[in-house]
This record gives sequence, structure tokens and C-alpha cells, in this order.
Amino acid sequence: MTATIVSRSKSDVWHGHGARNGGIKGAEEANDSDLGRNILRNGSAKIYGPPLTKAIARSNHLEQSLCTIRHCDTSPQSCCPLSAVQANRSWLQAYVHGSEYAQTKPRAQPPILGLDLVNDAFEIFVNKMNQSPTFYGEDAVRRVLNWRLVNEAVEEALKAVSAQQLADPHSYVSQPARGVTKADPKQSRILLTMPAFVGNYQLTEAGGGGGGGDASKVDRSTLACKLVTSFRGNRELQPPLPSIAANILLFNVQTGNLETIIAGTDITTWRTAAASVVATKYLYFRRFGPRAELEREINVAIVGCGVQGAIHATAMCANFKVKQLNLYNRTESRATQLRQRLLNDQSNDNNNDAAAPTTTTIVVCSSARAAVQEADVICVATYAPNALINAEDLGTKRPIHINAIGAGEVHFGEVATDIYMQSRVYVDSLVSAEHELRGFPAPLVGEVGAVINSGSSPELQALTVFQSMGMASEDACVAEAVRSALRSETRNSD
Repeated sequence: MTATIVSRSKSDVWHGHGARNGGIKGAEEANDSDLGRNILRNGSAKIYGPPLTKAIARSNHLEQSLCTIRHCDTSPQSCCPLSAVQANRSWLQAYVHGSEYAQTKPRAQPPILGLDLVNDAFEIFVNKMNQSPTFYGEDAVRRVLNWRLVNEAVEEALKAVSAQQLADPHSYVSQPARGVTKADPKQSRILLTMPAFVGNYQLTEAGGGGGGGDASKVDRSTLACKLVTSFRGNRELQPPLPSIAANILLFNVQTGNLETIIAGTDITTWRTAAASVVATKYLYFRRFGPRAELEREINVAIVGCGVQGAIHATAMCANFKVKQLNLYNRTESRATQLRQRLLNDQSNDNNNDAAAPTTTTIVVCSSARAAVQEADVICVATYAPNALINAEDLGTKRPIHINAIGAGEVHFGEVATDIYMQSRVYVDSLVSAEHELRGFPAPLVGEVGAVINSGSSPELQALTVFQSMGMASEDACVAEAVRSALRSETRNSD
């Protein structure tokens, strides 16, 4: 017997061979998505006695699919179409007519259980279609990530978290402390779970969350959970694998069904930098005026040129008018490599937009002190357990803002206590700070979201610090914006 499903969506092709000695031996899905190959098998049925494995495959282009099932016995000449399924958007309409079989003039003894098998297979097929979440890999995510999209989503998350302090909050956030599961007591193998619900926040809908044109704000609610695995031993494998992998699960807020899985590594990287961008906008620039982030030139220092240092350098240059960018890294070669990459990006941007050339001067510094001494905005992103900058390093008194993105054992180890004691320190979530900033050496003024919601800003000469921790609500809102953009991309391509 051979069973084949033919689809117009690049395609779902299932082939099975063997009549009395097997049934369907495999199923394969091939489409444009990052899902890759997937085989789903469920149950068994009998036709002429031998078992027939039911294979279910799924296409991300189901909305445009037209599937036809064909049942054949061992003779290819007797192939006879039994039914067709039209898949249109979220529903399937299956029809099977017994008369169709008769019209094919089969041989004397047709497979008498064919119609039952088709009906059974379609029931499983429909259920699988309804239950299977869509998966978007890193390549798909990178296609739609941009600073306008990510900044907006992160700002909405920050506002929503702080909205609980308002007399009549519009938004609602629930984000429990992250869970830590140790997969091996002797080795560093950890699963982190970060759930969040963000209700009644707004995202721009035009060309997919954060586009331009005739965009309008749309109310959203998102139930999500980010899963992160940290397996440090992966670097020693042959070939080596990434030590950290992240995925974000998006659930239907009405039914709780899992709808979408989005690769979360790039989203995490971008949203961390976006939180610093939003904090810099409201804690530093807005003290100079309502449009200062678009007009005022600044000097920026990046201390630590790893993944987060690099994305912060890119984010600052992309969102603000950076006159000079100072780079410092313990291993100078990494800072030099980042400088070259940023210069290449700057050159490409100028070629694409000759009318508004970028003229940022990029300098590799020999010490953290040299990097920060004349900086207006400082981003510190290292694993350092000890302070890399202190108050004396900052030089003359002036308006300064620091984004501290510490990722070490102690989140606040890379900035000296004397800086914190002179600063007005803000966080993304005071509730999270109670768990993650134990022993913090200075009082916390409040949340960045509260500053945004109130329309207030720090005094002109203040030294401010944004102590970044990262929130599951930020991941949820950015993932929602990314999904919206990818869905819009799919609609526009149809």
C-alpha cells in the first residue's frame, strides 16, 4: 500500500510503502519555517490485517493548503482518490464521499476499511493541527528585530509593572520569581523558568509591531514563559555547542493552549539593551527636555565588550546622537574587534543614507577609568565580581547616567559602593530587586516605569543608575511584538 498527501504549501509529503508487511514507514515535513523536519505518529489501524501507522505532519502554511489523500494498494494502476481536505485559516473542512471510491472502478476486492481509516486519520490530523504550536527560530526572529519594535515592547512592560502603583491601573502584571532547576548536582546544568502575564498593554500594529506609516496602538494581553538552559560543559563538546539556549512559550490567554514557541536568545540580548535605552531616555535625556533624546549629543562609555557590551554599543549609537564612543575590555583585542565591527556598520549605514551621515568617533581605551572620565552615559556589562569603576573615575561633576547590567554572582559587583551612595538608583522591578539585590549598598529610589508613568524626571545634575535585572514581562512583550511582526510578514507575502 502507498499513502500520499499532497499539499500546495511547499509541501507536506508523506510516503509509505508496503502492503501486507508494513504500512506507512515514515512521514516528513518540509516547509519554509525554522521548524525543520518533524514526524508525528499516532496509533495504528488495520487494513487487510497488517498494521498501518498513522502519520500526522504539519505545515506553517496550512491556511493556503489543499490536501488530497490517496489510498492505493500494491498496484500503482489502481490508485484511487478518496477524499480532499480544504484548509483555510484556522479551520479544516473534511469531506469523504463513498461514491467517489466507486467511480474509480477499483479491482474486485477493494480495501473495505479505507473510508473508516480516512475518517480516523483526518480526526487525528485535525486535532494535531489544532494543538501543534508554531515555532519561530532565530533566523526568523532576526528578520523582524529592530530597535523601534523592541524599545516599544520593553517600555510597555516597564510601564505595566509600575502601573500597579497607580490609583486606577490600566495594565496588570504577574511575574513570579524565576525558578531554578538543577539538572546535575555536580555540574553546571541549570534550567531557568521565567513565567509572566502582562494584561492590557499596547503595541503598535503596522507592518508588525513597531512599524511606521498609519500605525495604531492595539491592546494586548500576553501569557508567556521563558525557558533558559545553561550547560557550561557544552563548550567542551566536539563540536562545541552554545552554553545557553532560550525559548519563549506564548499561550492563548483565553484557553491556556500553547500557541507559539519563539527562539529567545536574540530576544533576551536585545531586550536587555532596550531596557537600558529606555532607562537612558527617561532618566538622563528627559531632564533636558521632552525631545532631548533626539537632539542632544552625548559621549558614551562601554565597559566590557562581550555580547551585552557589544549590543549596548550598537543600541546607544542606533538610538541616540553619540559623538564619541569609548570602549574598554580587560582583553583589549576584544574591544579592538568590536571597534572595527562598529566602524564597518557605520560605513554601511552612511552608504545607505548619505543624507544623514554618522560621525561617531570610536576609541579603544586602556582602562575603565579612561573610558568613563568624560562620558555622559556609561554602560557596564561584565561578570566582574569586583568594582571596575569608582566615584573618582567619573571626573568632574556633571549629569551622568549609568546602566549597570551586571551578570556575575553579585549583580552589583562591577560598580563601586561610593558611586551607588552618590546616586539615585532605579530598577525595572522593586519586587524582583528584593530577591536579586540582597545586600545592595544603597537605597532604591524606584522603578523606571514609575518615572515614565508620572512624566517626571531626575534633577538636572543628578547621578543616576539603572540597575538592570531583566524581567519575564519584558520577554513576554517583546516575544508578542516579534510574533505580530512575523505574522504580518506572512500575510504580506501571501
